[in-house]
Amino acid sequence: MCTGDGQAPGSVAEALRTASASLDYLIPAAAELPAVTCGEALTALGEIQAKFAAAHAAVLRRFDALDGHNSDGYATSAAWLAAMGRMSARDAKTAVRKMRTLRQHRPLGEALGRSEISVSWADQILKWIQKLPHQLRDDTETVLAIEKILVQAAAAGASLSDLKALFARAVVQWQAEHPDVDQDDGFDDRFVRASSTFGGVGVLRGNLTRECAAACDASTIPVVTGHVDMTVADNIIELALSAGEKPVKAKEMSPEAWRALRYAIAKLAVDLVSGPTGLAAYLRTQLLEAPWNKPSLPLDIGWSDSIPWYIRKAVLLRDRTCAWPHCGRAAAYCDVHHRRHKKDGGETSVDNCVLVCQFHHDVCIHRWGWELVVHPDGTTSAYGPNGQVIHSHSPPTTRAA
Repeated sequence: MCTGDGQAPGSVAEALRTASASLDYLIPAAAELPAVTCGEALTALGEIQAKFAAAHAAVLRRFDALDGHNSDGYATSAAWLAAMGRMSARDAKTAVRKMRTLRQHRPLGEALGRSEISVSWADQILKWIQKLPHQLRDDTETVLAIEKILVQAAAAGASLSDLKALFARAVVQWQAEHPDVDQDDGFDDRFVRASSTFGGVGVLRGNLTRECAAACDASTIPVVTGHVDMTVADNIIELALSAGEKPVKAKEMSPEAWRALRYAIAKLAVDLVSGPTGLAAYLRTQLLEAPWNKPSLPLDIGWSDSIPWYIRKAVLLRDRTCAWPHCGRAAAYCDVHHRRHKKDGGETSVDNCVLVCQFHHDVCIHRWGWELVVHPDGTTSAYGPNGQVIHSHSPPTTRAA
């Protein structure tokens, strides 16, 4: 940080005065900031918050090492923070614990000091590390190497989901290199709690491991997706035209008539093979056992005034949460949105539908004019009317390409 004359502070006291003066200016000025400037300020404040966390931990580490609390009559740094730093006892203990954690995990602490990672992301990475198999947690060198990889990826623009995938891959690689080490399931949050509510009603809550969840007697709803090969409809049309008493050549039909006939035949084909009485349902109910012998239902019905329940359910099963970048709102709060609007000829199909929460659907897309694009790999990008761009994942690097 530099002072008003462009020079670096000459002392700790001067640096703190400069930082305080900057915030004194920003707090009242925020009331007059336009939205764009607010966004830029919030991004910068997030970076400052990361540096503040690193600076606070560094000063507290030095204070703790020098037993600075003794001179004020307190036995621990946490007790001193609670009394002199105007912190609750819980927050004071958390601050000391975080200081010691960052001392142990140097790459994260150094990345915070460079604003390469946010405080929230650093906390999330530490939570992942806490759930590692104990043999890997004890391998300090490997853990630090993993942290460096994550920090470098974050500095290069990786998203939190990218970091999670990198972390999981590093763990799998370590386990493959240590096949003789007893592996725990890394699931330390398992619990079962029984309690009662009003009227003696019992409530059972708990977390299950992946293996336990897999053994649950839950219902399974199979969904099969695919794409229509319209050239088959073209072949049927040509066959029908050539079979009459007066054969008609394809070139004698207008493109509009051909397109209408093509979709009419495709619709009849769908009716033939799908639905509760269709050919696919007949074969499935006759040849397969439960739960696979249920009637089939079409997942692409062309243009429609409404979205049938079976297409809606297939979209829910596929997307699970709002597809808007970094939203993740639960399906219960989402609508099924046509990627290509119905007024523009968009068909009602699983491929053309996507799950979007009510705010992003009703407000961002239909009121503010944002466009949501779903890429072939399942990632999404949102494009705003004023040139805004939000990606669900960071773009691939040159090396990845």
